[in-house]
Amino acid sequence: MPDYIYSNLPVHARHVPELGHKEGSHDPHEMVELPGYIEIGVEIDGHFLVLFRKHTAGLLKDIQRAKASAQQ
Repeated sequence: MPDYIYSNLPVHARHVPELGHKEGSHDPHEMVELPGYIEIGVEIDGHFLVLFRKHTAGLLKDIQRAKASAQQ
């Protein structure tokens, strides 16, 4: 088995915003901020390597369900 080049890498989560067209708008340049994404990854020599990416809205709902389940 090869030796590890890196170990004990810091794991981070970051929010990546997303822009989209405003629904029902006739102006193609009218943009709104969408929930975006949460990216989870590791930092290697100053470079962020994404390991997992999920829509923020879905993740926030999952967290709310987990909290509600833990309280019951």
